[in-house]
Amino acid sequence: MACGVRTPIRTTMGRGTSEHGNLEFAVPDISGWLGRLRSTVVESSLSGIFPIYAFAITILVHPLADGNGRLARGLMHAAFCRRIGSGLPLLPLAPAFYLHSAGVRDGVRKVAQYEEWDELIGAATQVLETAVRLRMSLDDAICRSSERGRALCPQLSSESIT
Repeated sequence: MACGVRTPIRTTMGRGTSEHGNLEFAVPDISGWLGRLRSTVVESSLSGIFPIYAFAITILVHPLADGNGRLARGLMHAAFCRRIGSGLPLLPLAPAFYLHSAGVRDGVRKVAQYEEWDELIGAATQVLETAVRLRMSLDDAICRSSERGRALCPQLSSESIT
């Protein structure tokens, strides 16, 4: 997807395997999945957690033959940035997701089995907080690393750069 290779929509049953157990995915209803995303952002009690909802429902539907995790993280990222009014999605979500993968995995399972969102909301909050901290650390390192970095970050005085 990101490199320009088109990923087909999955048209058969899907199966995911891992050391945490196997998952089976029904043949996706693409229009139903997109309809759920659209209606949730507008009128659902879940609209307040739409970035998390977009991630979870995409993982649970698993609409593509490959790249569902990337698509789900991209949707979450875009929805989160839109919610906070940022035109540019610049958070390092992938490493943050990997750091909190067990909590996210367990949260998605609770949503799938019981429609219980609390654990996933907690895990997703940790992901976002970690991504923000990673981004702040990266920005700080760039600003301190070179003359050009310091020129890009005038808010840092020369005395504060060590």
